[in-house]
Amino acid sequence: MTRDSVAMTLSFHTPENALPLFKEKSVIDVANDSGYQTYWLSSQQLEGLHDTRYGFLAQSSQIIEFTEFQDNKLPSLLNKALADNSHHKKFIVLHMIGSHIPYGDKYDSIDRKSLPNADEYDWSVHKTDRVIKEIVDILDTQPYRYSLFFASDHGELIGQGHGMLYGGPQQYLIPYFIVSHNTNLCGYIESLRSDNGYLNGIANKFVLLEMLGIEVDRNYIDAELKSDQVLHANGKVYQWEQVVVQDF
Repeated sequence: MTRDSVAMTLSFHTPENALPLFKEKSVIDVANDSGYQTYWLSSQQLEGLHDTRYGFLAQSSQIIEFTEFQDNKLPSLLNKALADNSHHKKFIVLHMIGSHIPYGDKYDSIDRKSLPNADEYDWSVHKTDRVIKEIVDILDTQPYRYSLFFASDHGELIGQGHGMLYGGPQQYLIPYFIVSHNTNLCGYIESLRSDNGYLNGIANKFVLLEMLGIEVDRNYIDAELKSDQVLHANGKVYQWEQVVVQDF
């Protein structure tokens, strides 16, 4: 679920221990301390049942702006952020809505025209792809060296939703890609894979800190990632292998 997944990406909150979320500095705090201008540019709000767990993390960003649930307006906010030359180092979170159920308000006529034989879910994914492409195109026109990290916060049972008790492993299998001028970043990310070959979402914070130029003790990283655990919708922690083979 968003409130847990985003929190674990941006803090040292783990499936079995939420206390670091409240007691330790977040990735955004570290970016602030390291001289970055920090932005939270979001299509979603920061209050309510689904947002409060990570909302206070976002509030530590220096600049916060919303698009009123319209992903296609995020690129213009990014342009605005990049046009501010007062800081040469920027850490920017772009928080999309993506393909949440219901899908009817997650696409527009461009997506329907591009995929005339598709359904609402496919159209919503098509819109996400359009927005991501526009973001990459904007970054490629800038004089900056940049790293872009993209991941969904959870999977989706198409037509049903997510965060479901009896949803199986599909809720955890998500898209993930990196575009970066840092030629060492991909090798670093590969080193974060669990023994089973998967990248667990709790590794996201280490990727972001590496992008920021922050060195994290490798022994600590290995200890965090040695057990591939997930926080399920029932609030219990399971090994990934358990989630793959059974429905709770």
